[in-house]
Amino acid sequence: IELRANQVKEYFPDEWKILMESANRIPGGHVLFGWPFTGAVVNFGCVMTCHEDKMDVKLLISLTIPFGPSQEERPWEGGAIYVPELGLVIELQSCQTIAFRAHRQPHFNLHVRGKRNSLVLSTE
Repeated sequence: IELRANQVKEYFPDEWKILMESANRIPGGHVLFGWPFTGAVVNFGCVMTCHEDKMDVKLLISLTIPFGPSQEERPWEGGAIYVPELGLVIELQSCQTIAFRAHRQPHFNLHVRGKRNSLVLSTE
């Protein structure tokens, strides 16, 4: 998670400042699992319908990190993240990360075969 946080700081400096302000409002926020994100959700084998994450803080990004139950690079087929308004289909390997404004971009993942889980970090 620390590596991902450093990448957010580097590539999204304005959002980083807001993330830090939010995390610092929480007593002991520096020890949050997904610091500096204040929310963490683990999805086990989920296929989501098209949605926007309306509870996320406006202007902030969310991180989605898919992973499988084993050390295999990708123990599943399918499951790409689809952002229909942009026409993007994003295939991720296990533990690769995508950062985007999930509150503003409708998105969902395509059907999957195998064991695909994901960790989603956000600020709500």
